[in-house]
Amino acid sequence: MFPVILSMIAYGLLHSVLASREVKSAVHKRIGERAYHGLYRVGFNGVAIVTILPILWLVVAHPGERVYDLGEGWALPLLAMRLVGLVGFVVALVQIDLWRFAGLRQLYHYVTGRELPLRDEGLTTSGVYGWVRHPLYLFSLMVIWSASSMSEAVFGLNIGITLYFLVGSYYEEKRMIQSYGADYLAYCERVPWVFPTVKNKS
Repeated sequence: MFPVILSMIAYGLLHSVLASREVKSAVHKRIGERAYHGLYRVGFNGVAIVTILPILWLVVAHPGERVYDLGEGWALPLLAMRLVGLVGFVVALVQIDLWRFAGLRQLYHYVTGRELPLRDEGLTTSGVYGWVRHPLYLFSLMVIWSASSMSEAVFGLNIGITLYFLVGSYYEEKRMIQSYGADYLAYCERVPWVFPTVKNKS
């Protein structure tokens, strides 16, 4: 369990560094304006995929003991939780520009000589983004924690992912405040963080 958690912490630190303004500024200066806006996002996502693979291998190769087994009585509620998480995740992706999120739209503009940087897509506050400010994190957590039984390695992975999401959302919000200022602060006052509340603030 603990090797997986430590690996996820290292993973999170690496990605926090890559997402920092200092690293972005250095890359921007190194490769130039157009290449930065066209390639950085897809490169960042590529590094994210490649660096998670050794951790997933560790989980599969060394699962460890079973941490818990809730039994068949929890099967339907947890299945419902997983389905809600999957549907919510897809809806949250549809509400934003998925291709831009993946960095593929920027790459396409770069390769085809189209305008870069892309125009600001604005602040999304409706739909599932009106329930919580980070629905992608919320629905992902619903999916990963919906197993009725879990090994030590998977349990450690889920703890690491949860910490990564919670810490990552803090830095993401700082970037959003820099980008949208008072509008995002008002959004924070009105809509809960990662977990929904019974009643949003008005």
